[in-house]
Amino acid sequence: MVNKPTTLREDYERSLRELHNTYYAEPSGRDVAARRSGMIDELIQSIAANVLGDVLGGTLASLKGVAVLALGGYGRRELCPASDIDLLILHRLKNRVHITQISEELFYPLWDLGLEVGHGTRTLKESLRMAASDFEVQTSLLEARLITGDNALLEELQLGLARQIRARGGGRFLENILAENERRHLQYGQAAYLLEPDIKDGEGGLRDIQAIIWSARGLFGITSLNGLAKEGYLSAFDARALEQAYEFMLMVRTYLHHTAERKTDRLFFEYQAEIAKGLGFKKSAGSSGVENFMRRFYTHASAVERISRGFWDQLKDTLLNPVYATLASDSINIAGGIVLRGGRLSLASADAVRDYPGSEIKLFRLALEHDYPLDFKKLDLVREGLEDLPRPDTWTPEMRDDFIEILKAGSSALPALGSMDHLGLLSRYIPEWEHVVCLPQHDAYHLYTVDMHSFLTVAELQKMGAGNYDSTNPLLHEFYGEIERKDLLFVAALLHDIGKGGGHEHSRRGSKMVKDVCARMGFSPTECRIISTLVEHHLLLPDTAMRRDLNDENVIIELASTIVDGQTAKMLYLLSIADALATGPKAWDTWKDILMRELFSKVHHVIESSEYTSKKSIERRKKTASSVKTSLAERYENTEIEAFLAQMPPSYLQSQTSDDIIRHFKLMRDGRETIGISAQRKDRVCELTLVAADEPGLFCKVSGVLALNGV
Repeated sequence: MVNKPTTLREDYERSLRELHNTYYAEPSGRDVAARRSGMIDELIQSIAANVLGDVLGGTLASLKGVAVLALGGYGRRELCPASDIDLLILHRLKNRVHITQISEELFYPLWDLGLEVGHGTRTLKESLRMAASDFEVQTSLLEARLITGDNALLEELQLGLARQIRARGGGRFLENILAENERRHLQYGQAAYLLEPDIKDGEGGLRDIQAIIWSARGLFGITSLNGLAKEGYLSAFDARALEQAYEFMLMVRTYLHHTAERKTDRLFFEYQAEIAKGLGFKKSAGSSGVENFMRRFYTHASAVERISRGFWDQLKDTLLNPVYATLASDSINIAGGIVLRGGRLSLASADAVRDYPGSEIKLFRLALEHDYPLDFKKLDLVREGLEDLPRPDTWTPEMRDDFIEILKAGSSALPALGSMDHLGLLSRYIPEWEHVVCLPQHDAYHLYTVDMHSFLTVAELQKMGAGNYDSTNPLLHEFYGEIERKDLLFVAALLHDIGKGGGHEHSRRGSKMVKDVCARMGFSPTECRIISTLVEHHLLLPDTAMRRDLNDENVIIELASTIVDGQTAKMLYLLSIADALATGPKAWDTWKDILMRELFSKVHHVIESSEYTSKKSIERRKKTASSVKTSLAERYENTEIEAFLAQMPPSYLQSQTSDDIIRHFKLMRDGRETIGISAQRKDRVCELTLVAADEPGLFCKVSGVLALNGV
């Protein structure tokens, strides 16, 4: 008979407690998942032994024609706390009553325990027919594992599946994997850059590694990543990187399910701190424990993304691109150290980066300019070539030009910039960049890590220049066309957040860092100053627009005095909006757009008129203020004088003499409790100064009294 439900439940709950007590002491993703899978195996075996014996009148060992199989993640022995338990009863039985009895006796006790069981009951022929028309079924069967019953059935299934997948060279199976990968990546995004990534289905997540193993098992009968390395489909370095990423991500998924107490693969902010603590991540210099945890995750996801691209390119060339096999041995020299082989661009060898300095940057520029696909499986030549070379102190003009042309490509350059980031190229030539690689941003607005946000800001500038926003804000396209030094704007866009990760005031910190970066890139001191100014003030316009009174003359003139010239104003306007658009949907809307336009219009008018922003005007106001302070210093406190001057608009300091200002100060000070009046004749004009507490209708009353007296 089947175990009593209470006994079965007690055994199951005891096994769960034992599992938790062991794996949290020394976490290992695969070990934990395998133990959980083994625990479910034992549970099912204890049920199945009685079920099969009772129904068919024989012992488990003697039964033929029935097998209970674990599928999917359970088949891989990778169960996480909230994973579905996918089961298939594979059989040759003709008696439908027996099949129904077996299903009910096996599945009901599992459902009673609250387990999420995905189940099916099929013959071998039915299973293969479904696999031929349903890719998801095909891959789940590919990972089938015997729990109990007739192993010969499983072997027949595996043989039939292998014939099905490898028919006509396996091209259809590969196309299905690639199509599913593309669909999944579009739906879930890049796990390496999203602040709340999907650790299973996002690009660079667990499913990408599983897809590689599916192809290995289905197409070549290889069952491990190390097996792929031995056969030359992966380098040993990449196989190790994938193994490490898989181990880490599987442990994260286990903790995520445990923390959320439900099935979820989205690493939401609310779970990250607790998972980081559980995995032992602690605060280090400049970074919190949760930031260190997420950076580790992003580093692994980046590696998975990069390795996967190379792996799929290799399989496509082998199975889907017969021309490549013909052309692979032929190469065309495109530039120093760069070749076109089989229609794909790559370095000729790892030595190219030493023999032709900067070829590793030119590689990406040429790929973008001529629309050559990169040979991702040979990108490791870049990493290998740079391993023993010292970091360069300066850029050559050609390297800088190549890099800026990559930036100007905008959205088209996103994959190239991502690859350069993964390979460490950006950190090599911009050491300050290393700190923002995979750096998370914990706030309500940002969706991406700092590096991807910076790439997207560059892309938004290019979209403005292409007229993508003409229907909503035609000024963006107009101003972009008027920018004289677009190279400076694009560099500033890439580096605008380089000061993040070190506390508050990242803009000011970044502006100092950028001066060194730009000097190494070969920009002149004036050019370095412009880029530094853009970085320092990239939040100035939006912060002012959202937080200050745009009808306050002081605000406008102060802003215009900071920005100084029209070109800088336009570059800041474009950079500010590109930054917001690259942040996420909550960072930009129509209302903010209207405020920014109003602010820019007013600031730009003041700058162009130069009435208050010219050096002569600024010096005049400073001189007047200094004279006033000196004259009043003997009798009054400096703080009192400063407070009086601060509340006056720049036009006041510009239009009044120091003597007038001193008189006004005294009048105001002496008339605090009552009313202060001063009258004097100036050049056939009478000037009346009145100081009084403000009240509704005051100006009207004063004007009326003057009018009644003929003034």
